[in-house]
Amino acid sequence: MSYRSSHEIQGRFRFYDNEEHLQRDWKQHARANIRQPTFLEGILLKALDPDHPFQYVDYAVYCTSLAPATNIPAVNNNNKPPVFRNCRKLPSPRNGPSRILSSGVYDELEYILRNEVKPLPRTPVSKDSVYFMSVFQTDGHVERLEETWKTWSGADFILWKCPERLKLRRVTFFKSTVDADLYTFVILCECEDGLTVLDVAKEFLERLRDRRCGLVGLYQVERYYIASKTPKT
Repeated sequence: MSYRSSHEIQGRFRFYDNEEHLQRDWKQHARANIRQPTFLEGILLKALDPDHPFQYVDYAVYCTSLAPATNIPAVNNNNKPPVFRNCRKLPSPRNGPSRILSSGVYDELEYILRNEVKPLPRTPVSKDSVYFMSVFQTDGHVERLEETWKTWSGADFILWKCPERLKLRRVTFFKSTVDADLYTFVILCECEDGLTVLDVAKEFLERLRDRRCGLVGLYQVERYYIASKTPKT
């Protein structure tokens, strides 16, 4: 079943290349996230590969509307696993007063959820959660890339090939709100049980890297924060 959602969700991604960079800047940026009127929650992710160029990524969720999703006609599910459902945003983000247009801020265009998973919140559901994150540079043809994102980004490959032991939860597709960003698209995949079978997660990471599409990393949750609390220390 496909759903059209009236949720207006954005993600802000900040990338940190080392621990020193994180210690210098992260708390200030986390507080700036919390001050945003549409801020919902934030997750600081830590790379499980010591050689990855982005050792930490701060992922903040902004939400301008919490209206429930509405059903739209069923789509052909023959090309994706039946235990997942596809949820499409409105065709193009609305330029309302709450939408942020800024470097590092991405519109959430589409997401694929396991059937029992709700679109919000994005709270990590397990201490063993891991995230596969892929970032992509582009050189034109952005509209076509939006339409075919499941193929070239590896989303379809993840849906079919992600080991069941990882318990894939959601796959989310983001597009930058400004042309100046180095990365036009971000794919974020959440799995519930990666740390309990870390060797399986790392093996699947290498399979994603073998596709040679985008910069792929494997992350665990370092910290989680919401608007009513200060960032954990």
